[in-house]
Amino acid sequence: MKKKTKILKILFLSISFIAIGLISYFRVFDVFEFQTLDLRFKARFLQKQNENIALIEISEDSINKIGRWPFDREWHAELINILDEYQVRSIFFDLLFSETSHSDKALIDSTKNADCVYYPYVFKLDKHQEILGVEARPLEELDVASHGIGYINIISDPDGKNRKVPLYFEYENKYFPHLALLIACDYLGISQEEILIKKGKFIQITPQIKIPIDNKYRMLINYAGPWEKTFKHYSYIDIIKSYSQLKNNKKPIINLNELKDKVCFVGLTASGLHDLNPMPLESRYPNLGVHANIFNSIVENIFLRRISKFLNLLILGFVLAIISFVTLRRETFFSAYLLTAILLGYILVSFILFIFFGIWIDLFCPLLIGVLLYLSLIFFKYLLELQKRQMIEKELDLAKEIQRSFLPLVLPQRKTLSIAATMSPAKHVAGDLYQFIDFSQDRLGIVVGDVSGKGVPAALFMAKVISELKFQTRDNISPSSTLFNLNSSLCLDSKTGLFVTLSYAIIDERERKILLSDGGHLPVLLKKGGSGEIILLKVSGGMPLGVMEEVEFSQREFQLSSGDVLVFYSDGITEAKNIKREEFGEKRLIETLKKCGAEEKSSEILENIEKEIKKFTGKASQHDDITIVVIKIK
Repeated sequence: MKKKTKILKILFLSISFIAIGLISYFRVFDVFEFQTLDLRFKARFLQKQNENIALIEISEDSINKIGRWPFDREWHAELINILDEYQVRSIFFDLLFSETSHSDKALIDSTKNADCVYYPYVFKLDKHQEILGVEARPLEELDVASHGIGYINIISDPDGKNRKVPLYFEYENKYFPHLALLIACDYLGISQEEILIKKGKFIQITPQIKIPIDNKYRMLINYAGPWEKTFKHYSYIDIIKSYSQLKNNKKPIINLNELKDKVCFVGLTASGLHDLNPMPLESRYPNLGVHANIFNSIVENIFLRRISKFLNLLILGFVLAIISFVTLRRETFFSAYLLTAILLGYILVSFILFIFFGIWIDLFCPLLIGVLLYLSLIFFKYLLELQKRQMIEKELDLAKEIQRSFLPLVLPQRKTLSIAATMSPAKHVAGDLYQFIDFSQDRLGIVVGDVSGKGVPAALFMAKVISELKFQTRDNISPSSTLFNLNSSLCLDSKTGLFVTLSYAIIDERERKILLSDGGHLPVLLKKGGSGEIILLKVSGGMPLGVMEEVEFSQREFQLSSGDVLVFYSDGITEAKNIKREEFGEKRLIETLKKCGAEEKSSEILENIEKEIKKFTGKASQHDDITIVVIKIK
């Protein structure tokens, strides 16, 4: 059975580790991982920006001043002429010119004359990002007149945000570059034939510039910052108006000389148009900015790198190993603090790697699995502790039964005495004790004691005291001598630091008297049968047993009468507390005893005392063992 259980445990753990590995390797939680990536983007400062990037915006001001969109293509031809005159380096149009127009000739002529204009086309893709064909491409004359064409497809993540872009599409056994990549290569003086492509690894443009890509040729977009805070922005209409103002000898809105050697990205930024999409830093970001950031990353050689699935898996395993070690080797509360520190440290490391080195390590998956592992281990520890506790409970129940065997199983039956006794442990086992020693038909010994401490140690010491007591009373000697010998024996053998207080009395039924010796215990209460007076039977000079050797114990003799009641008890009665932390005390015990009628039996007197204690303590828990022995003289 044990072997089968062990095999099941190993099988369960193996399946769990394999499942965790697959979850990490196949990036099951990437939808949530993207959100943690966005937080890291927002924590970054602005990135390095190429000073030659210029964003020419067709925003609300241009549309309002020129008229309805789309503009007549003569406006675009005019913009090209102006930019060419001021010697811009490249012109990237993020606009599709796939349909013919009456002003196509002007645009074609301007494009041909400038010889620095790039036009986009768009692939039609299926849901798996496979090419179905070309969805829209520039007019053939524009294609011929342009310096180059490239696609501008952007692949959004499942949550709709733009974080990655394919730099190449493989179609009909050819590589087709993204337009931003094409312009960047031309800017660096690199032909497409010189580029080395390693699918799933990198695109090497120069020995120094190596772009990390996944198995679909996608690059992580290294956004330099929010739209308004990055790159130089120009208004489409303001450039055209500034040129007109210069021709009319007026002060221009824009110093057009700033445009020299610029790589100009021209596109829509007006709100309400389809070219605004969410990205990590903003909910509405122009696609024009995406293309500019691709270009910027390549020419400035600043890229984001997501570590490999295998390396992520190793990091996850390392984090989980630390969490397991901490959780299993430390107390629950302390391990919770350590877990918090570990996870916060991991979060901090992930942010530092991204902010300063552009390295993206998984954050959500390790945090989630780490917390789940911690909770699982805590639950596992709880089950183990519960199992141990159940075993201890069984052992304590057995100990309780064994302890009961040390106490009188049947109360003595005497002609002249009515006896009742009880012991209620505060825990499973008690340190209190009581014993009856039957010397003869006329003499009965009574012992009531209280071991220091509680629980199992006190119970074991109690068992030792009872065993020694029985040995010491075998010769029927006096109470004081018995306590002397018992104390000597306990002091000789005991190394636990425990001690016991005892009241030891011998009742002589024939002569109606009690011989009492005390070992630091509470006084015995005597209620006189005739008057109802309560007398405290004290013996001076007694001290607890097991503390000091060679201690002398004195004894006293008290006369008894018919109807008298003797009450032996432990401090669990007088120190019983209610919810207000008030003690029951000796006074309440005496008052309870006074209320008992002369006709009541010893068992009824005992029951009355228990009821009063319960009434006083109420819902407060019992914090000490309670022992009561009541003897009534018939």
